[in-house]
Amino acid sequence: MYLLNILLILFPIVTILGADWGYEKHNGPNNWGGLCKNGKKQSPVDIVTKDLQKSCFTKLWVINYNMRGNVVVENNGHGVEVSGFEKWNPLNRPFMARGGLPDQYGLTQFHFHWSTSLNGSEHTVNGKHYDAEVHFVHVKKGYTFEQAKKIPAGIAVLAVFLKLGNGNAMANLETTLLQVAKKGAKVNIQNFQIGFKFSQQLPQLVSDFYRYEGSLTTPECNENVIWTILPDTYQFTLRQLNLLRAIQGPIPGKPLGSNVRPTQLLNGRKVIVHSCK
Repeated sequence: MYLLNILLILFPIVTILGADWGYEKHNGPNNWGGLCKNGKKQSPVDIVTKDLQKSCFTKLWVINYNMRGNVVVENNGHGVEVSGFEKWNPLNRPFMARGGLPDQYGLTQFHFHWSTSLNGSEHTVNGKHYDAEVHFVHVKKGYTFEQAKKIPAGIAVLAVFLKLGNGNAMANLETTLLQVAKKGAKVNIQNFQIGFKFSQQLPQLVSDFYRYEGSLTTPECNENVIWTILPDTYQFTLRQLNLLRAIQGPIPGKPLGSNVRPTQLLNGRKVIVHSCK
């Protein structure tokens, strides 16, 4: 009987500790544990332009973003993720290289961050949010995502700010977003092409970007991420934003609302701006 009482006391604690993370008050960013709470190189951050450190790299290569292949679009309960790039023909897989990166990094997935307000970006510039943000998650050449999470500089993320306008950066996902409104919903898309053009040149060479060392912005918040953030914004429509806002979280019928982690302290880190002037 005594043992039973102990188990009854402990069971709710285990349930709480084992609960899935999210963005509600009880399981949101302020209650994430581990590195998310105790790390010193966490993301996202506020980019203060007067404090930027200049550094001259070669231009960033953003290669094969115009190629086509099969992807999976999924509502994972925390947002919308487009994945499957590691299964593409290696000659067609999108990747990043140069621009101060220590290796070549292949695209593994990209996902979106948004809010019910127009403060949907995770990173900020001089304290200002943008309407939404896209993270293109790349892993070091020769590694899977799970392997890359465990090695220094194993992950490189390209972050892009979205701003309301008449642009069509998300046009190829509009219909699919309707189909993945519920948590767990998946859609396979054949012959998919990423709708973001980072340069008029082919191959795409990017000369304007911010760079810093940080973490994943979701648990486990691994601190081995090289962040590249583009200062230029890309336009998307109010309809596309509303489709994101209709994405449901863990509670059936309830929109996720916001999947934005607040900015974290730099703790002595420097944010670099690519400049050869």
